[in-house]
Amino acid sequence: MTDRPGLNETHDAGARSWLESANRIDCDFPIQNLPFAVFRRGGTAEEFRGGIAIGDQIVDLGALAAREDFQVRGSAAPDDFDARAAAGIRAGARASLNSLMQMGPAAWSAVRRALFGALRAGSAMQGAIEACLVAQRDAQYSLPAKSATTRISMPRFTTPPRSGG
Repeated sequence: MTDRPGLNETHDAGARSWLESANRIDCDFPIQNLPFAVFRRGGTAEEFRGGIAIGDQIVDLGALAAREDFQVRGSAAPDDFDARAAAGIRAGARASLNSLMQMGPAAWSAVRRALFGALRAGSAMQGAIEACLVAQRDAQYSLPAKSATTRISMPRFTTPPRSGG
């Protein structure tokens, strides 16, 4: 698709999703922009879990990881997901994204590529993913990561001395 380092097929500007809201010209989360978040359905006592925004929806990674057709038996992964993507989705299904982040860029990329393929127009995974969608308007969000410490160090900004003149 491109010779620029760091870009792959998930950045293809011509890619379209089967989810129509992701194809709108004013969409913040088209198929080329699949950001991670931690959420639950608003007004519920559900556990927070990871998700990925697409169009006006969220792919619930907890629901996806729990699907019977997604269950990994032994070292095998679901047909459309390699083992690294499947492991990343399970890690991302937790109440924070720490486990997924600890897996590193190769895992994040594998999850992104797998979901890009599953969300792309014509995907055989459409039915499975549709069953895992939550409307963004119904979501309550949480911080995506937990810190081991409550102390946060911020850099000090100083004003450079004014030059005389």
